[in-house]
Order: sequence, then C-alpha cells, then structure tokens
Amino acid sequence: MSFQNAITKNSNIKEREDVYTEEFRPKDLNECVGQDKILPDFNNFIKNKDLPPAIILTGNAGLGKTTTGLILAHKIAGKGNTLYLDCSIYNTVEIMKKSVIDYMETHGKISQNLKVIILDEADKLSALSQETLRRSLEKYARFCRVIIICNYLRKIIEPIQSRCGNFIYVFAKIPRQDIIKRLRFIADKKSMNISNEDIEKITDMSKGDIRKAIITLNGIKKGAILKNLEVSNHDKDFIQLCLTGNYIKLRDYINNNIPDIRSLQDILKNSLDLIVDSSNEKFTNKEYGKELRSKIIELIGECENNLARNANHYISSLWLASRVFLTINKYTNHSVTNVNHETK
Repeated sequence: MSFQNAITKNSNIKEREDVYTEEFRPKDLNECVGQDKILPDFNNFIKNKDLPPAIILTGNAGLGKTTTGLILAHKIAGKGNTLYLDCSIYNTVEIMKKSVIDYMETHGKISQNLKVIILDEADKLSALSQETLRRSLEKYARFCRVIIICNYLRKIIEPIQSRCGNFIYVFAKIPRQDIIKRLRFIADKKSMNISNEDIEKITDMSKGDIRKAIITLNGIKKGAILKNLEVSNHDKDFIQLCLTGNYIKLRDYINNNIPDIRSLQDILKNSLDLIVDSSNEKFTNKEYGKELRSKIIELIGECENNLARNANHYISSLWLASRVFLTINKYTNHSVTNVNHETK
C-alpha cells in the first residue's frame, strides 16, 4: 500500500453509530463547546472561504482541536480537497516528502480549488520532518493551507511557529456545565436511563476532557458500571505515597493501578489540585509551608515534562516520590534544626 493510499484510508474511517465520539462529533462550529474566545475567528475564515497559509491549534487532549480542524477544512475546501495525516503514525521525513509535499505540489497546482492539509498530533513529528515541512509552507501557500494540531506547542519548531504568525490558537479547558449539557444531550438522544448526578460524576472524572467524558458515557451504555470507573482515590493515594516516601508500597501501587504514561499524566494533573488545596500541616507551616508547596508543584511539573518526552512512567513515578520525600525532609529537618539551635 502506498503512503498516499494509507493516509487516505486512515482519514476516511467509516463512522459507527455505536461510537459516540464519532456519532456525536460536531459538524458545525456552533455545535462546539467551551471555545467562545477563538470561534469568532474560525467563523470568519469559513465565511471568507479561506485560511491563513498555516495555523496552529494547540491545547490539552479532548478539547475539540481535531474536530475544529476538520470542520474548518471541510467547510472551506471540502472533504475531497482535504488531506488528513495522523502524525502519531505517519511522521517520517520520507512520508512528509512523498505525501504532504507531493500533495502540495501536484494536487495544488492541478486543481483550481484550495487544498487544506491537517497535520494531527504534529508534536509527534521529528525536528527533521518539521524542517522538511517548513520550507513548503510559504512556497505552496497559493495552493494549500495547513492546519497544525498539537498538544505540546513547545514541540513545534520555532520556524514553523513563526510562519503561523499570530494564528496560534490555544484551546481552553472546557467548562464543567458545558460538558454536563453535552452529555445530557447525548444521553437523551440514545434514550439512556442515567441520572443527572451520574452525569456530573462522569464530568468531574473527565477533568475538562470532553472526549474522555463521552467515551465514559458510551462505556456505561454498553454495560460498564460507573462506580468501577471512578478513580479519584488514585490521585490521593499516589501523592500520599509520594509524601511518605514508602517506595515499596509505591512500587506495588504503580504496578496495580498505573499501567501507562497517560494514566500517570492524568494523576499528576489531579495531584496538582490536591497539593494546592491541601491542608496538610507540612504545607500550612508558617516557616516553610508556602515554599515547600511551591517546590512540590515544580517537581510534579518537571515529572509531567519528562513524560511528555516519553520517559518511562514507572521510573518517573519513583523519581517523583524520591524527590518529593527528600524535599520534605530538607524543609522539616531544617526547621527542627533551627528550633533546637534556638532552644540551646
């Protein structure tokens, strides 16, 4: 199978009615939720039937970036004039040259219609693949527009960001009420007997990720039990083990409850809230509490950054626990030493 055929096949996956994320994927911008600040620009692009040569849609997972990109491309150029590339799979220099750039050169020049290329998960492209792409963004701007979609903007090289100018759109966390409203709409459409309380629980579990919320609702329709899906205690258990420095228990906990990088990333995000809101005596200590809280928040951020660079999630978990434990000891022991010194 050629690269082009593989990409075309991947971009035209048949939608199944029992997959809610596809069945209820918005087809118009007015169906998208939670992005009111940036939607006016997109509506104007559709109205004018054009885009800037290249734009970036960035933000956390599950906020509607891919959906928005597809709507823009299909409304402006049409499905037949849209090339979708999943860069988490197709990310080599060879594919960039033989598929994307070839599409720009050949299809763009032959057809009078504007072409739009969607590079989804573009932060999975190597620096060399991005260098190959950047030279073509301006060269073929007369024929093609490029929508670059990524979770981590920092992984997109500066020359590409520069070519996008001010057209870098950061997707915001979707408000809780918007997710609840969307889940209620889907549940009613599918005649689901689910309470508003359970919909609120699903929403809270999703932490602003509307895709995750819809997938959970879909799973419950198929027979999953909501109680068994709730993982809020994991966040508390994990960070508590990090605070105590019990590495043996932490190792067993990771093996039993945290199977992959994404699971750990979710827990880390929730752990930030737990640390910020914590009333633990260590964090309320007048002498060092604020600084200790700040240091641990920095460590959680550093661990998440390591995971974004594909660090091993098991090693990262133990690394975080050891650093948190040492940091706590540093502050508490220093305080005890000062107290003893003053007593003497």
